[in-house]
Amino acid sequence: MKKILVGTKSNDYLSKRNFSGLPFAARVVFKKCFDLFKIKSFIRFKFFRKSEPNELFSFKDFGLNRVDLYHFFSVTYYGKKPWVVTSSVPVPRWNKFEKKGLTLLSRSNCKAIILLSENCKLKQEEYFEKFQFDGTEIRGKTIVLPPSQEVLVQDLSMKPKNKLVFIIVGHQILIKGGLELVRAFRKLSEEGISNFELRIISRLDKSGFLDYPESSDHINEIKTEIKEREYIKYWKMLPNTDVLELIKTSSVALLPSYADSYGYSVLEAQACGCPVITTNTSALPEINDNEMGWTIEVPLSKNGRPNVYSPEARLEFSNVLEKGLYTTLKQILEKPEVINDKGLNSLKNIKLNHSPEERANKLYYIYCDAMK
Repeated sequence: MKKILVGTKSNDYLSKRNFSGLPFAARVVFKKCFDLFKIKSFIRFKFFRKSEPNELFSFKDFGLNRVDLYHFFSVTYYGKKPWVVTSSVPVPRWNKFEKKGLTLLSRSNCKAIILLSENCKLKQEEYFEKFQFDGTEIRGKTIVLPPSQEVLVQDLSMKPKNKLVFIIVGHQILIKGGLELVRAFRKLSEEGISNFELRIISRLDKSGFLDYPESSDHINEIKTEIKEREYIKYWKMLPNTDVLELIKTSSVALLPSYADSYGYSVLEAQACGCPVITTNTSALPEINDNEMGWTIEVPLSKNGRPNVYSPEARLEFSNVLEKGLYTTLKQILEKPEVINDKGLNSLKNIKLNHSPEERANKLYYIYCDAMK
């Protein structure tokens, strides 16, 4: 098989997760390449202390990099070489000049647009409507290819035996449903239920998407719960390897998010044999259901977005989520035997639908076609 040299803008987590870190068995070599926009972004940030998304998520090199083709994550390419883009959100990921970006994506040298979910594909269609753009060329090369995930345990032997251990991981704790979660556990504790532990790994940051007048008070409420509740074990930050070890020894993982571009932590938990409680927002229903976990139905607007665009709607969403979490957690605590089957189904899902080897093979043939 021909060895292919693929250029990319970054070798960050998302690039490694979705293409450059996959097991290509020496058929593909990735090279981090010179990017003109990086210089422009550096100067802008140094002197004006701000960045432009249309620079951060763009790439231009005047053909100086010697590669067979490019593969980017959420980045749009200005040059003439063949290129592929993967994204968990609609592209171009800019805040202006989107019509120019859509034109670049329509060009014949853009060979494939790989979206991580069907939900993202629906949102990509909104771009065509919003900017009155004929998306025929883009649709023709758009495919949905979920991320891969390595299986991290072979059985459930590491799971706790004497109590149920729940775990939530995420720095922007409010958007992850952390407030509603600690309130639901507090209610269960006040009812005399005590055979559980809640692990929280988070910097307890606010979120730009969910920053509202009471958000600081809600962060402080979570901090108070962490301080006062003996059943909560808290870590501000941990290396990813340590996080995975904690998930392996947890009973149930939690991602009751208001919104999520994909939900990689769901895949990681499932790969640890840990069933997950999620909401039905964004792409989460594509990777979790009631056979391998638990899904809480929350108020949604168009294409799976959370309906939180007014104070009243946000309060309703929060109340529905808290009630759903309380009901689901109580059912689990009363009938913990359901966890084992869901954990096994989670592992089965990872093996069947998220194989790193299978994703690498699909990408290899996409690269081969791109160079024809």
